[in-house]
Amino acid sequence: MKNVRFVLSATLAVLVVAGLASVPAQAAAPAGASKPATTQSGTWDGRIQKDGPHYDDVGRACPESARICYDIVARYRIVPLNAAAARAVKKLAGGQARLTGHLSSAHDSRHMGTLYVTKAAAPAPASRTVMADEQTNGQTVALRPGDHLTVVLHSTYWRFNAPSDPAVVSADGDPAYAGGGPRCGPPGSGCGTVTAHYTAGHDGTATISADRTTCGEALRCTPAQSHWSVKVTVRG
Repeated sequence: MKNVRFVLSATLAVLVVAGLASVPAQAAAPAGASKPATTQSGTWDGRIQKDGPHYDDVGRACPESARICYDIVARYRIVPLNAAAARAVKKLAGGQARLTGHLSSAHDSRHMGTLYVTKAAAPAPASRTVMADEQTNGQTVALRPGDHLTVVLHSTYWRFNAPSDPAVVSADGDPAYAGGGPRCGPPGSGCGTVTAHYTAGHDGTATISADRTTCGEALRCTPAQSHWSVKVTVRG
């Protein structure tokens, strides 16, 4: 039975990398492993586990770029190809990691393949959404790359300006206007909301702002009421 399971695992490993472009191997296969027949380059998400004198990647069988992947948990033997990768693999052992390199179908009785790693890094933190409104006016909002910012201003007279640096923070489409419903005052009061969504890009600082001239039915805004802005700092 044990031999049958190994044959099935080995077959799956070959299927994962079969038919993809080959790349030259950059390191010798582990002792006792079969000669690499096929290879696949990319970045793998998994958990690094110590396995005797070396480390294994346990996780998704395919790289992040693969659109279709076998729904199995794969165990790949890790072979670092440089000193920096070796140090990173050791440091990340016991936790999740993103391993960049190439996978060969070389396998043994415990591993479904061999992952030759050129770079190992901790997974990026999950993106978050930060909310802002009139109370945030004049303040600084700190974001990480990939984070989102949602701004809700409570008057349909607000008009958002383009971000001062779209590479730092970019608008996700046009602002959305919504009426305030039957509880609103007479037409022309501007009762309702305008909502704008943004996504943080690379590190830097940018300003998001909005302006209005009317603050109610035939009521012009004072200078303090006519401008809204926040400074956004993005740090990875």
